[in-house]
Amino acid sequence: MKITKVDAFILRVPLGRKVADSFNATEHVGMPGVRIHTDTGLVGTGFTTTLGSGDDLIRGAIARALIERQGGRISVAVSDERGATFRIHLPRGEPAT
Repeated sequence: MKITKVDAFILRVPLGRKVADSFNATEHVGMPGVRIHTDTGLVGTGFTTTLGSGDDLIRGAIARALIERQGGRISVAVSDERGATFRIHLPRGEPAT
């Protein structure tokens, strides 16, 4: 079985009020996640949670580790208007070991 696609994403859940910890304040709980697709049709999804700005860091770390393990690479383009765009490139054929 080979990983054919990795999607990293953030599910932001509104809290309905502002919540603060010692680092930041926010009105949502971030749930960075990853969805992994295989060549056999299996799809797995995993989540973690953060409060505030740690979401992007966790999503990026998960995605990068999984992508690089398969011999691929990830790039990011940041725009003030559109936020961040992540591009994932995976090789065709056998994954790197």
